[in-house]
Amino acid sequence: MNSNELNVNVRYASFGERLLASIIDMIPGVILAVVFPAFGSNFFLGVLYGWLYSALLESSQYQGGLGKIAMGIIVTDDKYQRIDFTTATGRHFSRILSSLILFIGFLMMFWNDKNKCLHDKMVGTIVIKR
Repeated sequence: MNSNELNVNVRYASFGERLLASIIDMIPGVILAVVFPAFGSNFFLGVLYGWLYSALLESSQYQGGLGKIAMGIIVTDDKYQRIDFTTATGRHFSRILSSLILFIGFLMMFWNDKNKCLHDKMVGTIVIKR
């Protein structure tokens, strides 16, 4: 999608699509923890894996992890362009804030026209249907 197509035929990902994508994204980490038990019990490795999985895939040509790919949704910036690794990193770690405030940061998507969660607002991203 390019900036000339702003708001033309754009459908923002729903709460259900995003939730299911997040659940699917947990599967590779669970498999990794089962195959390599030490990985599952090491907090640092878990944080490192979560960050790299999220940031590398969201900033890649796929614009999302396995869950987003399966759900047919992508992460873009506010101009509908692919995000860079730095933005994807900010988005990943700002999701912690969305969680810490009793998940209200995720529920914020119900109160705006682009279905933006708190972490999307913080880094200037949106999640749309491919």
